[in-house]
Amino acid sequence: MENHTAQHTLHKLEEYVALGFDVDHCLVRYNLPEFLPIWHRNLAEVLVNDKGYSKEILELGELEQSFLFNGLVIDYKLGTILKLGEGKIILRAYHGMDKLSDEKIEELYGNPPKFDKLDPYKLLTHEYFCAISYFEIPFVALYAKMLHLLKKEKTPETKDYLKLIEDLGYAWKTNLLHYNEDLYKPVSEHGYLYHELAINVDKVVEKRPKMLEMLKKLKAKGKVLFIVSNSHYEYVK
Repeated sequence: MENHTAQHTLHKLEEYVALGFDVDHCLVRYNLPEFLPIWHRNLAEVLVNDKGYSKEILELGELEQSFLFNGLVIDYKLGTILKLGEGKIILRAYHGMDKLSDEKIEELYGNPPKFDKLDPYKLLTHEYFCAISYFEIPFVALYAKMLHLLKKEKTPETKDYLKLIEDLGYAWKTNLLHYNEDLYKPVSEHGYLYHELAINVDKVVEKRPKMLEMLKKLKAKGKVLFIVSNSHYEYVK
């Protein structure tokens, strides 16, 4: 059977009739030193107010900030936070906020230590979570602090790691899901994040005059421009 290689041709923007733009990280570029503390606090406030966690998780000191990086993986089974390199090799690992020694990493994951479970096309599974955007990385920082506090009380088990993940998922949904099939809630009445971002938009969103100029030029050439986003309508507007 003859093999055919797909040919992909990149066209100039001027050749398209309609052009769609995502909002977060495309049209909108965030000022991370302002954005990340807000989002971290929004998640933490739900955990404190609704789930009874200690107010210590509201802290975002230097150690907590060291977990605010893309690409970190949480292994649900062992409760570890992993930094992976090429070939899924584990470069660093943490349990709570405690860094694991190379010897401990090899004890847990073999020699060389690898996290073979990771599928680059499946970043959220029943076995692990991989943070790949600025909306996700505070999740890891909070998980590290929550586990750190739990370890002061007892030796955690797999069910405890999963409970932390479930509670973080609850905080995530409480902040971001403003609607269902039957009900829509404005940002002023539900969650924290979008309401606070809208109030502080001049601080958290960078002004991008070159992007604005490009959009104006496309519009002047008769292009149909549209926005695509899963963020809240009021905030996007």
